[in-house]
Amino acid sequence: MTIAGQRTIDGRLNIWIDGRRLTPQRSQKLWNHSPDGFECGYEGSGPAQLALAILLAAGVSDDAAVTLHQPFKREFVARWQPSFSINLDVRTWAARRLRHARRGLSRYDAPIPPASQE
Repeated sequence: MTIAGQRTIDGRLNIWIDGRRLTPQRSQKLWNHSPDGFECGYEGSGPAQLALAILLAAGVSDDAAVTLHQPFKREFVARWQPSFSINLDVRTWAARRLRHARRGLSRYDAPIPPASQE
């Protein structure tokens, strides 16, 4: 999936996934980290909201998205600048993380192959 972000003149971060605008409402109903919406570039509440929303938009189940959104935030969202475009196989990344979690492996026990990122 292609994830793109652009900061508006009023300071908001707009996000598009495969050309469609992503809004925070669905993810906020599941876990409201940030009433103000999305952010990126650090490990705070706005990036957590964005990570959760991206996982949900990728078709990851609610339970798995809640489990995985903080690692996804740290690995990806916290590194993005406010104007970005990235191709990322989110579903494959999530499936790998869940397989490792079921085996009781942390990210420090065994290497997790990187998701496709261009």
